[in-house]
Amino acid sequence: MSAGFRELDGVTADVGIEAWGQTLEEAFSHAGNALASLMSDRGALAGDLLLDISVTADDRASLLVTFLNEIIFLEETEDFLPLEVASLDIDGNRLCSTISGSSYDASVHRRNMEVKAATYHGLRIEENKTGFRVRVIFDV
Repeated sequence: MSAGFRELDGVTADVGIEAWGQTLEEAFSHAGNALASLMSDRGALAGDLLLDISVTADDRASLLVTFLNEIIFLEETEDFLPLEVASLDIDGNRLCSTISGSSYDASVHRRNMEVKAATYHGLRIEENKTGFRVRVIFDV
């Protein structure tokens, strides 16, 4: 299985994504990249800012939702537009990541949609012989 992500069809009133990778870290990273692509036009972002995220949770599902919601929180409170997940490490119930992006500038950047939250609705984290696949529904 190669790594990547795609938007899910047939999700009404919200937006769903599916992300995959050979490792859990790679699948979570691609879920973060998918979220970034929903939030803004990534082609206009310089990626000149690096922000660190560190979250803990009781299980993998909560870890993924908490991580994605932290990215949304940074966009809402810091006007930070994420470009990509530069690094991500999972150690037990702790996730540490560095996200590259840019400060929002209305004359340069275009926001795609307002993503309010990652939800537990339809959330899946699956492991198979080729890697990991995650599905997340976002409230928009």
